[in-house]
Amino acid sequence: MAFERGEGQDWIERYLQVESWQNLGLLRRVRTYSSSWMPPQLIEIARLQRIAGPSESFRYPQDPDEWTRAVQTIVDTRPTLDSLPPVIAWRELDGVINLADGNHRADALTNMGFTSCWVLLHDAPLRRKEEIACQPFVLE
Repeated sequence: MAFERGEGQDWIERYLQVESWQNLGLLRRVRTYSSSWMPPQLIEIARLQRIAGPSESFRYPQDPDEWTRAVQTIVDTRPTLDSLPPVIAWRELDGVINLADGNHRADALTNMGFTSCWVLLHDAPLRRKEEIACQPFVLE
């Protein structure tokens, strides 16, 4: 409903400060570089590029045991698609959809057999303008 009222940015900022889902690093970036979000939409989880996970290959690697515990905690609540907050993602210039917030939730949903999840998508890179200027433009 916040998106219907044009309050998507405010909802995302409040959500990123809720203790159980808190992501202050992303909050700072969203406040600084973003203001235009698309309404929540169902997107196939396989299309989302995770940036955090239980391996050194991720941009934000996490201890595998801690990762597994966090994912299992979500699975144990037996969530539905509508009971979890939407994940937050942004589309890069090359079309890749990076999962900025909700990596554990996406993994938990996959483990439970879901193939799609609710996504708040920013249809532009969540980067500084000077970072974007250095990137080549790619047409799909």
